[in-house]
Parts: sequence; structure tokens; C-alpha cells
Amino acid sequence: MSINAKYEMSKLQELLEQKKAALDSIHKLTLEQQEDIEKNQGESLESFIDDKQKQIEKIEALDESFNQTFNILKSQLGIQSVDQINIENYPQLREVKKTIGEIMELAETIMGLEEKNKANVAEIIDGVKRELKTIKLGQKSLKAYDKPNINTGGVYIDRKK
Repeated sequence: MSINAKYEMSKLQELLEQKKAALDSIHKLTLEQQEDIEKNQGESLESFIDDKQKQIEKIEALDESFNQTFNILKSQLGIQSVDQINIENYPQLREVKKTIGEIMELAETIMGLEEKNKANVAEIIDGVKRELKTIKLGQKSLKAYDKPNINTGGVYIDRKK
């Protein structure tokens, strides 16, 4: 195993660990968001979205670094894909693959929670729309009673003399 390839593998593993930590943070935020939606009707939704966006931007930077490092590793080893790397020669690859698997599972879990949260928020929005519709209908009904009668102007009685 070349020293450069070993270094690149270590760097890949480190980047993956950082990505996993960022995804753990998103997972935690998503669970907190779910609780907020259930208890407070999503009043803090915007702050959760902002916090998640920061983590997503961090992940994007990590992914870019990962791709660059992986391309360097591929050129050093003279390969086209990970499958061409001999695990016996590069045992660190096992950890890299394991971490990638954990990241994929965590991403699926987060997506499932996000779908549930999205459905719950849509339900809350529909409820608010129904309430607004009822209020508008009530306002129209009240306006009908509040209008002055236009036909009650002056009354003229003609009498013949």
C-alpha cells in the first residue's frame, strides 16, 4: 500500500465521519421539528429550516472535498471505480464502505421523517384554509344584516284635495 493512497483513504474516512455528524444533526433537527409540528402547529418551522440549510451547505462542501480526494485516489491507484480496489491491500476501504452504508441508512431515515413532517404541515395548512373559509362566510353573513335598508328613504303620501 502506498503512503499517498493510505493518506487519501484516511482523508476519505475523515470526510465521511464529518458528513455523518452533519446528517446526525439534521436527523436530530428533523425529530425536533416533528415534535414542534405536533405540539405547536409548526410555529418554529422557519428556524428549523434555516438550521438544516446550514448543515446541508456543510454537507455539500464535504461532498465536494470527498469527490476531489476520491479522484486523486483513483488516479494514484490507476482505477476507474471503488470495486477495483483490493480490500486485502487496502483494509481501510472496509471502514469507508461501512461508513457510506451508515450514511445511506441515515439519509433514508431522514427522508422518511421529512415526508411525515411535510404531510403534517400540509394537514395544518388545510385546516387553516378551512377555518379561513368559515370565517369569510361568517363575515359575509354579518354584512348582510349590517347593511342599511336602501328602500327606507322618505315616505310620500299623496292626498287629493
